[in-house]
Amino acid sequence: MYCVAEHPDFKAVIERAWDMNRSIIDNLQRCQEGLTHWNATTFGHIGQRKHRLLARLKGDGSLVDFWYDSWVGDVGPLCLLCPSQWRQGLPHVSVRAMVTMTEEWWWDGFQQMLPATALLAIAVIKPPTNDLTVDSVGWGCLLTNSDRYRRHLTDDPSCSICGAAHESVLHVLRGCVEARALWLRVIKDDKLNEFLLMEEKQWMLMNLQKPDYFPKSGTNWDQGQRLLEESLRARIPSRIGRASALWQLGLNVRWSAPPFSWIKVNIDGARNMRSGLTTCGGVGRDLNGNWCFGFSRALGLCSSLDAELWGVYEGLATAWSLGFSRIIVETDCRDAYEMVAHGNPRQLGSSLLSGLIELQHRPWEIQFSFVRREGNVPADIMARLAWRGYPEYRRYMEPPLEVSDALQLDMESLLMQ
Repeated sequence: MYCVAEHPDFKAVIERAWDMNRSIIDNLQRCQEGLTHWNATTFGHIGQRKHRLLARLKGDGSLVDFWYDSWVGDVGPLCLLCPSQWRQGLPHVSVRAMVTMTEEWWWDGFQQMLPATALLAIAVIKPPTNDLTVDSVGWGCLLTNSDRYRRHLTDDPSCSICGAAHESVLHVLRGCVEARALWLRVIKDDKLNEFLLMEEKQWMLMNLQKPDYFPKSGTNWDQGQRLLEESLRARIPSRIGRASALWQLGLNVRWSAPPFSWIKVNIDGARNMRSGLTTCGGVGRDLNGNWCFGFSRALGLCSSLDAELWGVYEGLATAWSLGFSRIIVETDCRDAYEMVAHGNPRQLGSSLLSGLIELQHRPWEIQFSFVRREGNVPADIMARLAWRGYPEYRRYMEPPLEVSDALQLDMESLLMQ
């Protein structure tokens, strides 16, 4: 990303403001005043420009420069990521110009000139189409519930997975029941209590400085693939078992069937915490719990919320292509549910804006519902199939073996309802 300090005049501004005969406090104040004035005259309110340019594309792409504007999340201007021998000759072309007639990215026009991280960030953005409005922008982030509570973005700081009173970063990393299910498989038995109870700063330093101290023999924190495999093995049984336990206590966390002549499409998004790569997946079933279709898709680099919205989009698009006309889309992401069910879709900070609006205006009936994560296990498994060797978009007209146990549990709950 371009840094202000790289500007050729930046050093001169500092030199003019700094006086060796003054105190450090006075010099810092003079530098702040000088840089503020220079910022406004040179860049024209750079904070506002950064907010506008780093925002995600929501229009037709005709007013955004593909190479020189920062339209791809926080990647920065794409021209700065190109090899130096190509950087000088890059043309000024719009984002719209880099989209094919079939409304897909024209990968041949830029994939040889950009690193993989940039390509993954572009892959998750839905290409703009000709029927969209003039370019506008959106902004979004996803915090822990405790962070969101402090910012008055929610009235519930608790963990939506295990019900803990406060969902802090440390709770997500090691306190939640799903995190503990992973650590039980990975951490040495005699080090487990120390790992879970150690003070936060010391815990972080120990893991960084001694990567082989806590993990079981034969692995360390640098071997991320094993951690991913263990987390996949630990998470699904823990969610199935917890769903069963909560249901026996009378809590409604199981999957419920749609009404007659409707299908329910459960969707989920998943994000690999180590690589940042995201996927989405879903399962469509009828009144009797029969499998109608499933899908999984590897997305790229985006937020967990965007992955959920991609799941909504792919679930609706798949249902339409198969001829279904009455659809209930169910998600375990409260933010995504509130956006698509109760919010103004034009306020969505996502490149999926046009696609979601267009799908909702087709001649069919759509409803949205929210379910706890324990009632959405099959969709979670489908999303994670894209991490197990099934990249891009894949449709399943028969249920894959990996989802059979979760489907059986849902069928058993239907018989008891």
